[in-house]
Amino acid sequence: LDVIFDGEAVRHGPLQFSEKYDDPKGMKGLFYQEMVKQNILFSNAVLVSFSHTESDIKKTIKAADNAFKFVKNNINNIDNALEGKRSIDIFRKNT
Repeated sequence: LDVIFDGEAVRHGPLQFSEKYDDPKGMKGLFYQEMVKQNILFSNAVLVSFSHTESDIKKTIKAADNAFKFVKNNINNIDNALEGKRSIDIFRKNT
């Protein structure tokens, strides 16, 4: 999967799937759904701090690996794999 993390050091910007896919927003929603099902919840940015234990980090990496695999296996079936409504953008750029 072609995934984009902008940012540097301990703070990475929003997780994005490449626009080369037909439905990158659906893929992102599916990824977050699968992370939540594994009791991992994070905002649109990934922040690592000293309060995270090695066990926390390993659990998060394993959950992300599982979630990415799920997205890959359902890349052509996103709407059926999503267990709820699709997320919508609530903020937009004023350009």
